[in-house]
Amino acid sequence: MIFMTVMAMRVKSGGLLLSSPCCKTWLWISRYTMGRHHAWFGDETRPDVAAANDTALFLAFLYNLLNDRNVYHVHEQPLRSSQPLCPGLAETFKSIGSERVVTWMGAFGCEIPKPTVLMSNLPQDADALMKAKKPPTDRLMNPAN
Repeated sequence: MIFMTVMAMRVKSGGLLLSSPCCKTWLWISRYTMGRHHAWFGDETRPDVAAANDTALFLAFLYNLLNDRNVYHVHEQPLRSSQPLCPGLAETFKSIGSERVVTWMGAFGCEIPKPTVLMSNLPQDADALMKAKKPPTDRLMNPAN
């Protein structure tokens, strides 16, 4: 995480940090397996859950640090991920003015037409960069097209 902090600190004021942390332990479908059905931080005896928790709290620290330097962020997670709502990260998003935008991965060239959530503190005039249209339904029915 020290290396990530050093690299993030190299982003100039007014720059942008894009992050897409691993989501597998935060998905609603795995909440019982990961122990998140009864506690936000889940079963921390599992190394993957503990690492995901560390990552979320580290990102909260990093986003605050970068916000103080006038560096913007875009944080990507699948629509069904609870990570943006976890304690620490949710408070950070609120305190630095991050907004939630729901869009589609297919709008960014990805072959997977799944909904995704972007949390960002980009200024309003950059909001159009994050908003994308839903992919055509014919592509959902026949991905080969």
